Amino acid sequence: MTYLLLIVGFALLIKGADLFVEGASNIAWLAPCTAYFNRFNNCCIWNKLS
Repeated sequence: MTYLLLIVGFALLIKGADLFVEGASNIAWLAPCTAYFNRFNNCCIWNKLS
């Protein structure tokens, strides 16, 4: 019984992580700026701070 609960728990954990990544991806897709812009902007910020 313990092993069955362990397997079910891992399956639910993996499914939850998948839903989290899908949701985060959808939110990022709705954002007005692109991933390239974010990388460029973050690099500029860190260069100014250093």
